[in-house]
Formats: sequence, C-alpha cells, structure tokens
Amino acid sequence: MIRLLPALLVLGALTGAQARDVAETQVQVLEALARQDWAEAQSLWQPLADAREPEAEYQLGLLLATAPAPYRNRAGARDFLTRAADHGHREASYRLGLLLAGNDPAEEAEALSRFKSAAAGGHGLAASEVARREGKSPSFRFALPDPNAPRPPDNWAPQVVTRAPDPVPGRPDAVVRTFPMPAPKPPAPAVTVDHTALAEAAPPPVRKSVAPPIPETPARSPEPPPVAPPPAPSAVKPAPVGDSRIRVAALRDASSLKPFERDFFRKTADWRDGLSLTHDTGADGWTRVYLGKLLPAPEAQSLCRALKERQVDCVVVR
Repeated sequence: MIRLLPALLVLGALTGAQARDVAETQVQVLEALARQDWAEAQSLWQPLADAREPEAEYQLGLLLATAPAPYRNRAGARDFLTRAADHGHREASYRLGLLLAGNDPAEEAEALSRFKSAAAGGHGLAASEVARREGKSPSFRFALPDPNAPRPPDNWAPQVVTRAPDPVPGRPDAVVRTFPMPAPKPPAPAVTVDHTALAEAAPPPVRKSVAPPIPETPARSPEPPPVAPPPAPSAVKPAPVGDSRIRVAALRDASSLKPFERDFFRKTADWRDGLSLTHDTGADGWTRVYLGKLLPAPEAQSLCRALKERQVDCVVVR
C-alpha cells in the first residue's frame, strides 16, 4: 500500500469545481486506504470515472491495476486507463503501455502505440520506451586502413580519419572527413657559447660611491575622505507569498521517511539546490511530506507537473 500511495497523490491540471471534487475524493481515498478498505477506495472514484473525468478514470485504473489480489482487476484497469488516455491523459497512456507491454503481440503493438502517444505529449519515460523498442540507439562506425593501399613516402605525415555516426537506421553512410596532421619539424641546431670571448668583451665593473643613508621622516598618513551617508533605501516590493503547498508523500510508517527522501533527491538531482522537504505527523499517525515553501497556486501546479515527469507523485494543497 505504501508503494501505491505516492502514485495516488498525482493530480492533473484541473480547474474549478472539477478540481475540488477530485481533491476531496483524493482525501477520502487516502483515508480508506489507511483502513485497508480497498473496495471503498475504488467505489469513491467510480462516480467521477463514470462521469468521464480523466483524472478519476486514471486514478481508478491505477488502483485496479495495483491493488492486492482480491481487489485487482486487470480488465477493469485496462478499460479505465484506456478511457483516460483517450481523453488526453499522458500519464494514463504511459501506465497503459506498461500494463500491456510484454504480453501477446497484439497487446505489445498497442503498448507501443500508447508509449508514442504519451511521448508526443512530452512524457520522457514514454519516449525512452519508444526508442528502446524501435532500436534507435546511436550506432558508431570507424574507417579502417586498406591493407592493399600503396605505401606512402617516408616524409608523409599520417592522417586521422573519422566517420560521423549514423543516428537514423537506413540512412546512407555519413561523409568521411579527413584532417591532415602537420609533418614533424626538424630539431633546432645546437648553439655553442664561447665564454672566453664573452669575458674579454665584457666592460670592467664600475665602482659607485655609496652616500650615507638619509634618515627618513615618517610621512603623515592622509586623512580618510569623508564617508558619504548611505542612500535612503528604496521601497522594495515584497515578493508574493503563495498560499499553496505541494505534498509529495503520505507515509504510514515514519521509518520510511529517510528512504523516501533519498529517492526524491535522486530523481530531482539537478534541482536539489532549489528544493527542500518538510514533514509533519498528524494525530492519525500519518507522516505527510511537503516541499519546503509556499507557492502561488499556478506556480505550484506547474512545479507539480514537472515533478510528475521525474516520476515524483504530488498533490497541491492549501
């Protein structure tokens, strides 16, 4: 169940009453899962999913696909994930591809189609699945010397021959470019120095009279220039304070906090300087993990969508 909870925290880009319905249902689903009541959790999503709400269809399909054996329903999961994907839900397309992948050829073909649909919408993991299945890994070819070619003259400098890689299967061979290396330069002639002639040509040393030292008068240190008063501080407009937080996990066991933080910072390694985590444990015993700052609602929604691309599930709360 702990593995499933972060995935259930994903909320799509919703607005108005529709977003409130999904958010309220999400809270009720988490409470049902805390009681291990999988049947109630599925029934809570059912009305919104029947009303063709894409996020509810996705959440119900994900719940049916990952629930324990008595409540798991692969056919139902496929049905609701398909409906959400057909409504433009990229994550649903990706999850549907994972559900169908590795089975019979017909389902494998549909899985590839779903991965392509999610990748076209900017889903990075789906694009990786498409590239892996279509064998689009870069290939490298190297030009080898011809053993039957005539031998070059002794003063000829070798050439470095490179061939550009062919990143697209079926593309004609790339053009071979040669870069000639300069021929080695002959060593510079040795220089012989006649020290006897230099000694004879050198003029005799000149003696200089040494005057007694003149006592130095300590110079007066100049007075420091007057310091101008600091300019009056200009009115600085305070940065806008947000009213929304991003929750990235709800953990039943507080001992899972450290492993979750390590996994979070691994997935967001290139953002680590700008992200921090806070957590609190409620009266119900659940430990909830949040990003460490408040954000305006639009900025919080945008950041949450970016986290989903890194497979970090999240929900925007106030």
